Amino acid sequence: MKKIITFFCIAFYAITTSAQSTGDYRSVKTGNWTDFANVWQRYNGTKWIAATAYPTSADGVITISDTTIVTINVTLAIDQTIVSAGGQLKLLAAYTVTLGNKPGNDLTIDGQMTWAAGTIDGTGVIKLNGSLNWSGGSLKVPLTNEGTVSIGLVYIYVGSTFTNNGTVTWYYNGDIRFYGGIFNNNGVFNAYANAMLDNYSGGGTFNNNKKGVFNVLCTQEMSNNVTFTNKGVMNFITGSFFNNGANFTNLKTMNFSGGAFRNNSAASFGTGTKITGNGSISLAGNTTSFNTEITVPPGITVNILSNSTLGGSGPVNLNGTLNWSYGSITVPITVQPQGKVYIYNYSGYLSNTTLTNNGTVNWSGYDLRFYNGSIINNATFNLNNNDGFTQYNTTFKGSFTNNATGVITKTSSEVTTAGIAFTNKGTIKGIGTINFGANLTNTGIFAPGVGTGTGILTTGTGYKNKTLAIQMNDALPGLGFDRLVVTGNVNLGGDTLKVTASGSMPAGTYTVLTWSGARTGTFKVTQLPAGFTVIYQDNKVMVKVPNNFAGNDVSQPQADDAVKATASDKTFLISPNPASQNLNISFQSNNKSASLKIFDENGKPLLQKTVSPSTANHINISKLTPGSYVVQLNDGELTRSAKFIKQ
Repeated sequence: MKKIITFFCIAFYAITTSAQSTGDYRSVKTGNWTDFANVWQRYNGTKWIAATAYPTSADGVITISDTTIVTINVTLAIDQTIVSAGGQLKLLAAYTVTLGNKPGNDLTIDGQMTWAAGTIDGTGVIKLNGSLNWSGGSLKVPLTNEGTVSIGLVYIYVGSTFTNNGTVTWYYNGDIRFYGGIFNNNGVFNAYANAMLDNYSGGGTFNNNKKGVFNVLCTQEMSNNVTFTNKGVMNFITGSFFNNGANFTNLKTMNFSGGAFRNNSAASFGTGTKITGNGSISLAGNTTSFNTEITVPPGITVNILSNSTLGGSGPVNLNGTLNWSYGSITVPITVQPQGKVYIYNYSGYLSNTTLTNNGTVNWSGYDLRFYNGSIINNATFNLNNNDGFTQYNTTFKGSFTNNATGVITKTSSEVTTAGIAFTNKGTIKGIGTINFGANLTNTGIFAPGVGTGTGILTTGTGYKNKTLAIQMNDALPGLGFDRLVVTGNVNLGGDTLKVTASGSMPAGTYTVLTWSGARTGTFKVTQLPAGFTVIYQDNKVMVKVPNNFAGNDVSQPQADDAVKATASDKTFLISPNPASQNLNISFQSNNKSASLKIFDENGKPLLQKTVSPSTANHINISKLTPGSYVVQLNDGELTRSAKFIKQ
């Protein structure tokens, strides 16, 4: 058996060593390509002999042998060149290597190649099975990689297609410049460089194909300026992929694990798009089109920035966060229950589309503008600003529908103007003023106050009641009990007044609704605590709280709005009244101190101070503007209030 194996090995060696042909070259030492006397041997048909010239494409197969390193130091033409598994080829200076196109691969790299400058041109092709360190130079022939490539500042020309079936790592902060070339990624592309895929001249194309994995791993930002199509997987791990000045098309997976995608050009997310993970998608300009149904997961934030548009046919299901600070939305969006939208939109419109909210919307600044757009609110919509709902003109209008489950809360104290058709079927809460004009259709609930607290809410011209919900906890208007103020007429419509009160509510008569125009009708249904009654006067509706209401301090004097102290109340005195500079306050208490607050007529707190009982406390009110104010005293056991006039 040993004799048979030995014979087989000898025969195999003889076959392989006799594969050389006359005119073939091989390297035998390390050195420059032109150093033929030391570096090269030539096969003469029977044996290897010392070369008398360096090899070119006119010769046979050229082999860079194991353990040798050959450096190209001349412009030359080659063909059928092989870099063996242990060999190295170097192109370090501005020489041109022209590849011929004889049968087979014209430059095969099984070992290593270092390419820092120069050009590879011709009609041939490169097959890379080993490794290429490509830190500079121009590629003008097709290259197929089955091994590993490290890239720096390089040039890919028209006629050149770089096909990666292995691994490419873009380490160096140098651009990959396209002069009409194409990069097909079927393997792994690691983008560490803070540099650009650059359409330098003549256009460029980068295809991340079905099996391709493109990893964004830069420390800051890599830019794309060529036509980029993702049909595989893009992993946004660190830094940002910035599509700037090129067409970007996504048809498969975009997975975020801390990284970002930023677009300042034309970008399209089409059929097959899947977005996963945690990161951000930012629109920095131009139009980003979601042209298929796209779900934005909870970990993703979409930012509409600069003069940009979020468009497409959609729809978009938002489980994550949308920051709309500048630009327009033209794609249908549904905010899912865990989704959040923050609007601080300096410019742009909700245009020819619908934003449906089943989650939370916080509007914090600038007008919310409509161009045949609409908002449907089924959950939480917070008005945290004093700007307006505006429409483009009388032709291109807008609408807002607050459905039965929707709650609109105005948290800012000034005026928000509703200049669009506004339908309320749910609940409108808050403080300040919502000026609806004649745009409001109300079949829902008005409930002044923010959250579970109380407040004064003002509504603009005209109000038709369905349900008015009033909460009463204390004697101060806006701070202790709710009030709705209507600028214009009221139509109570024969519907409901619903009052809830806590046990600390003092006896007295409290104004819960006022109007400046005329009143039509009365409440058909009044849902009141036991003993409470409703009083109608010329321009207001009041609720009277009885002396025997549970928990009430019946010894405390009360009057209209429960804010006037009587002269007989020796336990709480303020003087002078009216006052211009100082307010003197004395009170009796079993406690050593109390909290004193001063409010304006709308319940806005202006001053807070800790005071002591029995002795006079001097409160400087010189900076208050002339008018009526309320002073409230709470010693931990009782809350006492009184009005005073600042002259």
